[in-house]
This record gives sequence, C-alpha cells and structure tokens, in this order.
Amino acid sequence: MGILNNIVAAIDTSVMADEVLKRAILLAKKENAQITVLHSIDIPLFDKPFGNVDDEANIKGKIAEKMDALNSEAKVDYFVTITRGNPSDEIVYEANRLQSDLIIIGAHGRQSIRDTFFGSTAHNVTQKSHLPVLIVKTPAKDDYKNILALTDLSEASKKNIRFAQELFEDATINVSYAYQQMSELSVDFYNLESERELYKEQLRAQVEEDVEAFQKSLSLDNTEVIEGFDPVSEMLLETAKKQKCDLVLLGAHGIKVSDTVLYGSTASYLMKTVPSDVLIYVPLEK
Repeated sequence: MGILNNIVAAIDTSVMADEVLKRAILLAKKENAQITVLHSIDIPLFDKPFGNVDDEANIKGKIAEKMDALNSEAKVDYFVTITRGNPSDEIVYEANRLQSDLIIIGAHGRQSIRDTFFGSTAHNVTQKSHLPVLIVKTPAKDDYKNILALTDLSEASKKNIRFAQELFEDATINVSYAYQQMSELSVDFYNLESERELYKEQLRAQVEEDVEAFQKSLSLDNTEVIEGFDPVSEMLLETAKKQKCDLVLLGAHGIKVSDTVLYGSTASYLMKTVPSDVLIYVPLEK
C-alpha cells in the first residue's frame, strides 16, 4: 500500500508541462494513486471583449490528449480540472479540496528543458500549500535513485526526510548539514583571539551532538557535516552540485519573500538554484 492516494500535477503552457506529467505518472504507477491534472487559466485580457481563449472543454480535451499519449503504458487513473484565476491560489485550493498527498509543479522552462528559470507560482505554492511539493527541473525518465537531503536539523526537515524514506524506499538518501564558524573579522572585532579555538571546539561539539540526535531520530548514520566561513546556502549548493543527485530534499519553517532566519531564506535560495528536482515541505506551524 503506497502513501499517496491523490497527486495534483499542476501544469502551465511551458515546456516543463510534459515532464511534470511524466513524473506524476511514474509516481502514480508506483503508488497506485490517482492524478489530478490541474491547469489554471490566468489571462485577464480574454475576459474582455477583445478576444476569446479556447473554452474550457477544448483546453481539457487538449490536455487529456497529451496525457493519454504519455499514459499509454502506465494506464494510471487521472482526471483533468480547469480553473480560472491566480495559478498558485487555484493549485493550493484544489489540492486542499481533494485532500491531495503531493503537488507536482514545474520550474518553468522558457525554450527547452535545459533552459529553466524559477517562477513565482512554484515559490508561492510551496509557501502556501503546507503539503509536500515536488518541483520538476529535469527530464522525468526513471525513479529517483540518488537523493540528497539538505538539512537544518529542524522538525520540518525530519518530516520531509521521513516522507521521502517512505515514498522512495529503494533510493539512497544522503544528508548534508552546514554551519558557519566564526570568521577572522568577527574574532578581531570582538577581541576573541584567545578564546577562538575554545569557541570552535565548543561549536563543533554542539553540532556533533545535534547531528547525532537528528540521525538517531531518522535511523540514519550518513550525515555529512560541512564547516566553513561561507554562507550556509552557498556551502549546501556546492554540495548538491558535487553530488550530482537527482532529487534534493528541503524542509523549511517558512519560505517568504522577505528573508527569514536560516531556513526561510536558505531554503528559498536552494529551491531556486540547485540543478536537480526538489521536494520541499513547509508544515503548518502549531
């Protein structure tokens, strides 16, 4: 029995739409889940007398034709929903209405699958949905095999890793945690030269303790700890690039336009910049 019952595959008119559908089909087949293919019309001009966009039945037919072609072998259950309005609001509303377990959305492509940029819709959906959101950036060919969790050791990160452990049970999940040591400028400014080594050792000891507790809670033992002077976001991005993973996990307390502490701003940055697909989860705060 899988952990997914309903997947919302939110598509637009970009070149990433096919990859979103392919990834949704792969997961739905594995999980015996149903797919809701959602497309939101957000063209205010066509609500005016200057012209008419295709009626919803025609748009639904075009999407169904595309889906049938991609789904010819897997034959997963799906239905198509067309809405009108702000895409991120419509996606979140429909996902909640359907009690979906996962939202899949593309990092919108301009001209080709290799030319992607990160759109506001994907960003807003991750912020508002409080559901796991899978952001597709690469061609969907196979199941994920090499997964990297970039963690801040938070409860949100734990929830995302646990979700991935259940959903991608055959994949290898590695974990990376980065932290900053006190810079030379800070040492000089605060006149802490004599205490510098003691501070560094105390910080390392605290990190080791926190990482050990984090690993134990997830039955993991392979967390890479990265110590440096660069911003945490840059250290984690470099790690993701070096490992050449096919999926990055991010857990976040909140992804806001105005930067929040550590994993609000760091998660937003990594969500946009890592080259692989991203699974992100922003749980409701209690």
